[in-house]
Amino acid sequence: MLKILTTQNYQTTITMSNRSKKRTTNDFKEFIGRHYGTQTRLAKSLGVTTQTVQSWIKDNPRGILKYAPEIVKEKNVTAFQLMAEVIHHERYLND
Repeated sequence: MLKILTTQNYQTTITMSNRSKKRTTNDFKEFIGRHYGTQTRLAKSLGVTTQTVQSWIKDNPRGILKYAPEIVKEKNVTAFQLMAEVIHHERYLND
C-alpha cells in the first residue's frame, strides 16, 4: 500500500519520529537499570569496568553480547530480549 504524504502529514511524521528518538535515548540505560540497578553493579556482576559499560552505551552496544550467557542466567531475560535491546540501541546510535 502506497501512502502519499501531504506536508502536514510529513511534519507530523517528523515530529513523531523526533519524539520517539528522544524517548529511546535512555532505553539501553533503562534496561541496565531495570536488571542491575546501576552501571556499576552491572560492571561488577560481569567482571568488567564501568568504562566498558559506558562504551557499550555510547559506542558499541554489541559488546554486552559477549556476556549474554551470564546475563540470561542471572536475570529474568532471554537472549532474544537482550539482542533486541542491543539492536534497538544500535539503531538509535546510528540515526
